[in-house]
Amino acid sequence: MASSVLLFASVVAHELSHSLVAIRKGIPVKGITLFMFGGVAQISREATRPGTEFLMAVVGPLSSILIGLLFLGLNYAVHPFSDHLSVMTEWLFLANVSLGVFNMLPGFPLDGGRVFRAAVWAVTGSYSKATRVATIGGQAVAVAFVIMGGIFILGEELLQGVWLAIIGWFLWQAASASFRQFRQRQILEGHVSRDIMSTDCPKVSPETSLRELVDGRASKRDRVYLVVTPEGGVQGMVDLQAVRRVRRRDWNTTLVRQVMTPLEKMKTVGPQESAHRVMEIMDEEDTSLVPAVEGEVVLGVVLLDRLFQLAAARSRPDG
Repeated sequence: MASSVLLFASVVAHELSHSLVAIRKGIPVKGITLFMFGGVAQISREATRPGTEFLMAVVGPLSSILIGLLFLGLNYAVHPFSDHLSVMTEWLFLANVSLGVFNMLPGFPLDGGRVFRAAVWAVTGSYSKATRVATIGGQAVAVAFVIMGGIFILGEELLQGVWLAIIGWFLWQAASASFRQFRQRQILEGHVSRDIMSTDCPKVSPETSLRELVDGRASKRDRVYLVVTPEGGVQGMVDLQAVRRVRRRDWNTTLVRQVMTPLEKMKTVGPQESAHRVMEIMDEEDTSLVPAVEGEVVLGVVLLDRLFQLAAARSRPDG
């Protein structure tokens, strides 16, 4: 039990090191997700320079190896006094060093793959080319794991073979997903918020009940409403997700102003903000809509669905 807790803490420390470097470089971190091969720090945007990418990637494996060496030192210290502690610290040494070495494999999006991408980026000066090369490298590493798994299975070492094949499948999926996200961002680069914002959002009074709002919808497609004062100023916004969070039996007595998001509390963008940056803002703020504002005038609303539709349309061969 103690070994599992300490290994869990070691993995968290590995991911925290990524997060601390990202924050130091001005890149927001949303959280840390742990899974069977380690974890991932969820950053809201990619590095803008190869040096930053390199530091963010390499610090994780280095942290794991340093933690492993710390347990090795503890192993020497406790060995004369406790066989149990000696076995535990030796196992934690091997587990942390193995985690560091595994993550340094040049298989994007592993840390080693990101280090490789940073190197290619620095040499070529092209983030796009570096990502393509790193993705191919990641898929090659994935195929190698699957082949090794097959060899082990043929050698009647079923458990090891299946495990290696699973790792290969996971790496292939991760590399492919990371490249799709990169392509999505690349497709959006040529657009600004003015191109993709919705300008026909219906308006509603803050004193309207949720029942009136739902029953009076002109179109089933209406998802976002501008909450306006009698003088015509935009006070905030309300979407159907906010309405659904209220129990249906309370719709008659709950007013729009009680569930709306005030405009001053929303992250806004200008009409010339890049679509890519708008998506990053949505990720940072954990929201699916961002108002496009010029001065004090709300020009429209950029919806996450619209960004996805644009990326999907542009990625088709005839797009």
